[in-house]
Amino acid sequence: MRLLSQGEQWMMKVHEIPIEEGAAWDELVGSSPQGNIFLTHDLQSVWCETDPALQLVRLGCFDGNGMLVAGQPIFFKKKFGLRIPFIPRIFYATSPVLSSTIQQDRERQYLALSVLARASQSHFPFIKIEAHPNLMDVRPYLEQGWRARPKYIHIWNISDPEAILKDMHHNRRSYVRKAQNQFLFGHETGGQIVADFLHLYRESVRKFGWRPEGNWMTALGRRIEWMQARDIVRLYTCRTKDWKLVEAVVCVLSRLNQTVYFLLIGYDHSFDREELQPAIYWHAAQDLSNDFSFADFGQTSTPKIHLAKDLLGTASVPTWRLEAPYAHYMNDYYNKLRELKYALTSRLP
Repeated sequence: MRLLSQGEQWMMKVHEIPIEEGAAWDELVGSSPQGNIFLTHDLQSVWCETDPALQLVRLGCFDGNGMLVAGQPIFFKKKFGLRIPFIPRIFYATSPVLSSTIQQDRERQYLALSVLARASQSHFPFIKIEAHPNLMDVRPYLEQGWRARPKYIHIWNISDPEAILKDMHHNRRSYVRKAQNQFLFGHETGGQIVADFLHLYRESVRKFGWRPEGNWMTALGRRIEWMQARDIVRLYTCRTKDWKLVEAVVCVLSRLNQTVYFLLIGYDHSFDREELQPAIYWHAAQDLSNDFSFADFGQTSTPKIHLAKDLLGTASVPTWRLEAPYAHYMNDYYNKLRELKYALTSRLP
């Protein structure tokens, strides 16, 4: 068999990877520096299965030898007669994925991202994606007219929990010590704690005016139970001495990259004690420190939340949100339609 020349090998093409070819996709994710639990076939599949409106396309970038060297997952929903790209509320699930074979080869990496940018925009002209933090060079997207906005995530190195305490603002450190004496912390399993967490989380949804779509509670419960059955989630709880649940946090465990993701937190808004959040996060980090290296708090949405995470002694790490050239027009249009729908349905008897 004739060996391909270097130029021929670098002629990359993109085509859709059938969803049922999960093994090939997972092999790419497992070899990738962007690899994490939210990019895996099984987790992405269950996210779609628990929400019938949510669909998934995966694009694969193949080199001249036919090797899968990069990929792009795209979630979307059909709304108002359109296929609207959708970013699930999970970490980096829409990030481009580069295999380890091209991660350190800048020329091949540039070419792979360029063809993925063209192909993903061709399939979804209004696409938006969130890149993994270690995917720093987004020039292939910028040069094709995409917009790139920096976002910041917050990271703890949890290998030394006592060092986390030392790096906290002294007020937060005192909160942790105080809460340890006044409350009971632990991790719990089973259907009842999932139901109890959902009750707390629903309070947060209402308080902050979020507007999730109709079946979100059922879908979220099924997802947590699915992850719990596979030991990729922990629910850490904070209770009073008389066993009243006042706070709970959902931690997703990504053994691929030795990272814990603080996915969701719910708390009793009638029992709003400022020391509880630092304490439950630190307890979770302490409990998981023997098996994991990092804890990721995800992106911050407001300056107030950004400051709160800074006071915990986290490291702020930049990442990119990428938008195809006309994505912001669709975003404005879609949000106006959602507002109209909400206004109409909220007045129904």
